[in-house]
Amino acid sequence: MRVILYILKRSNGCYGIYKNGKTQQHLISNSFLNDNVECFINRILLEVKAAGNQPEIIFTSNENEFQHDLPKLEEMI
Repeated sequence: MRVILYILKRSNGCYGIYKNGKTQQHLISNSFLNDNVECFINRILLEVKAAGNQPEIIFTSNENEFQHDLPKLEEMI
């Protein structure tokens, strides 16, 4: 099975790494972009190594694709 990693740059200064999907269940890492870039790259490399074969890596900033199953703010309060 081919592994797809989505690297999402969020508008709030965070990034998310999703594996084989765009829902909350596929989120494997989430952190601030101002954190050490070495940690960010190491996490991507860890997932590439775990995939065993060459995964497809997609960088995106389209948050709308990833928000379809997130609760609304009113629901969380």
